[in-house]
This record gives sequence, C-alpha cells and structure tokens, in this order.
Amino acid sequence: MGREMKPDPGIEPPHSSPVADQLHKGFPWLHFEPALEAEYERESFEQGRLQLRLTLTLALGLVLAFIAMDRLVVPAGGLFLDALRYGVILPSLVVALAATFLPHSARLYRRTISFLAPLILVAIGGVVLGAGRPGSETMFPVLVLASVFIYYLVGLSFYSAVRSNLIALAAFVAGASWVDLPAEQTSYQAIVLFFTNLV
Repeated sequence: MGREMKPDPGIEPPHSSPVADQLHKGFPWLHFEPALEAEYERESFEQGRLQLRLTLTLALGLVLAFIAMDRLVVPAGGLFLDALRYGVILPSLVVALAATFLPHSARLYRRTISFLAPLILVAIGGVVLGAGRPGSETMFPVLVLASVFIYYLVGLSFYSAVRSNLIALAAFVAGASWVDLPAEQTSYQAIVLFFTNLV
C-alpha cells in the first residue's frame, strides 16, 4: 500500500483516451494527469459538498465550544487571543463554509481551504500558546484534534493537508520558544504533533 504504480511496458493501452493513457502510465505521486485530476477534484467536490457543509458547520460549533472552554481556562486572554479567535479562526471557517454554497466552486474551494487550513491551525496554536503554561497543557488537545480534522474532514488533498500541518508544527515550535514555554513541555507537544501527522 502506498507504493507507486508503474506501467507494464509489455501492455499497450487498448485505445487512446485520457483514462486508458492514465492506466497505462500508472499513478506517480498519487495524482492523475492534469485534465483527469481536475475532473476528479470537481466530481469528488460535487459528491461531497453536503458532507463538507456538515463538517464545517460541526467545526464552527466545536470552535465556539472550545472558545467557551478557553474563556474558563484563560478568563483574561487579551486582545491578541480575541483577534485570533474572532478575527482569524471563526471568519476562516465561515468563508470556507460559504464557498461550498457557490455553484461550480470546486477549484475555488480547494484554493480557499488550502490557504485557510494552515492559517486556522497556526491561529489555534497561537491560542494554545497564549494560554500560558497551565492553560496550554489544557488546550493543547484542541490543536491535535484540529490537525486530524484537517486531514480527513475539510476536503484537502493529502499533500495540502501535510503542508498545512507542517506549517502549523513549525509555527507552534517557534511560538513556544518565543513565549518561553519550558523545553520539556515544548518537546513533548512538538513530538505529539509530529506523530499525529505520521498517523
């Protein structure tokens, strides 16, 4: 599983068509040829449009619940944390959800969510770090859950999801150093995020 499919040089494609040519060439990097890849993305988006709406609505509800929990953990979060919550995370989810209601918006949605996913993860990481040492330990599972959510439930390609999570991981480690979290806590949380991506 996961091995690149290589064409058999002894087998000729039965007739010339994009699908036949693709089957003959195999699937390097788990991608179709550009024309087929675009058609695949369009069809999969249309078939999964309702599911995307449901999962993004669920994400909005979870974010609101976590914001309420965050308020209990860090009652006085300050303008910076509020800017991340209400200026980045919530609007990004609303924009992604709105994109699913536009007609023929497969390409627009892919581009939108590819841009917003790392932004949302970095912002969530900022909220976790902004909670301080005890608060960040309590809120850290939110970032892990968001990382898994990005892989499976927002319609990203595998490579886009990996890129988003690696950006978030790098930002989290840099942010932890900046807010001067203890090295052992930073190391543990960075390792957890890394292995979350491996799983």
